[in-house]
Amino acid sequence: MLGATHALVGSAIYQTADKRWLSYALAFGAHYLLDIIPHQELSATANCLLFVGTGVGLGYVAWKERDWGMLIAGFLGVLPDVSRQLDLLPFITHSHAVVHTKDTSPEYGMLLELLIDISAVVLILRGRARFEYE
Repeated sequence: MLGATHALVGSAIYQTADKRWLSYALAFGAHYLLDIIPHQELSATANCLLFVGTGVGLGYVAWKERDWGMLIAGFLGVLPDVSRQLDLLPFITHSHAVVHTKDTSPEYGMLLELLIDISAVVLILRGRARFEYE
């Protein structure tokens, strides 16, 4: 999946978690679950541009809410890809290679990823108010 998708999902997990400290581990773990799903891969340049744009958007939301934990969760969501690209943490890079789908050209891949992105954005924008029924 795109780095942007991993960052959005990690941030959405943080925004909707009651125990935000636990959301960091869940954001990291979600990366592996998402990469099991068959998906398309874009060039490194396109992926980086989308990731930077997503980071700017997440940074704006974090700034408005005065809560930077969402950016940390977003970064943890994309950490396995960063580690792979920069060859930083061998144990993360290896575990990432083991679970990552080999099917990177399904026709439905980009549509599925777009639906995941839209869902994550909705959860991020709804923030902490999402499940409060008082």
